[in-house]
Amino acid sequence: MCFLKTKTTIKAEVENVGDEIILHINPEDLKEHLQQKKRLKEYEPGMVVKVSETELIILENFENGTAVLFKNLLEKSMKFDEDTCNYANSSIRKYLNGEFLRALETIVGKDNIFLHTVDLLTDDGLKAHGTATDKISLITTEMYRKYRSVIGENMERWWWTATAWSDEAKTSCVRGVNNGGILDNCYCCNSGGVRPFCILNSEIFVSE
Repeated sequence: MCFLKTKTTIKAEVENVGDEIILHINPEDLKEHLQQKKRLKEYEPGMVVKVSETELIILENFENGTAVLFKNLLEKSMKFDEDTCNYANSSIRKYLNGEFLRALETIVGKDNIFLHTVDLLTDDGLKAHGTATDKISLITTEMYRKYRSVIGENMERWWWTATAWSDEAKTSCVRGVNNGGILDNCYCCNSGGVRPFCILNSEIFVSE
């Protein structure tokens, strides 16, 4: 996915005083610029904010971080993995915490994306897949149920969760959310939508 950087222009008069350069900015212009953005923590769950041109749904505010879900699916559908339903070993996890993460870091800053732990309890209650600690992830089915009311309308196509139907010895299916908002099962080698989740520093500035 491409992230687009945006720039805001503020008029300033430049004055050279010896070896120094002094910028004279109209206080009203600066005030207007600052009012265009608020800190992430100022928004309530269910509200949509923008980081650059990327829209994020606020899921929950914590003491220092804010959990967000990308409002839109990534443009490209992806396989969960060629042959495993275990998110910890999946190719989709490697992509989100590799190429995708590096692109997001250029927008919000490396230190403004916090690590979080994903519980990979399978849909039938097995713990063999353990947990995964990442900066970017998919949400689990439990997280989907928790935040369903603030996620809002569903997508035009189905998208992956991080929750396997059962362990690898029994299945290659992973739970997904269909275009009606209902949890369903999909083979890991199918191509589905990707909707990243992350926890961002609540102090960063975003726009509406």
